Amino acid sequence: ELEIDGHIIRSRSAVKQHGPGGRLVDGMIAWEAHGLGYGTIRFTGIAEVLFVNAVTPVDEEHIDVRFSFWLPKDGPVRLGQALVSEICRQLEEDIPIWEHKIHRPQPVLCAGDKGIMPFRRWSKQFL
Repeated sequence: ELEIDGHIIRSRSAVKQHGPGGRLVDGMIAWEAHGLGYGTIRFTGIAEVLFVNAVTPVDEEHIDVRFSFWLPKDGPVRLGQALVSEICRQLEEDIPIWEHKIHRPQPVLCAGDKGIMPFRRWSKQFL
């Protein structure tokens, strides 16, 4: 699901997560951005995690990115910490992609990339 409301964009994705003992657990990833500089991602399912990111341009080629994570006090802390570790691992893996990313006016997209063009249209309002 993708929803755009002025400077706010929201996306929700239903996911299946491997929980304790390998059992599958229904989960949700809900992303919300207020402009290009601030966003949240809320993970639910095997554990709840709120991931907050803030992005600040430094110059023409660099940005400063800050990430914060919140776990509920009454939730499964170890599972939440494991989820945060996995999110951090994936973010680290994405750094080489971000460092070499270029804009292509007519990108080659696959079926899983269907949100790219609406995201680009939303992003243009901030240029």
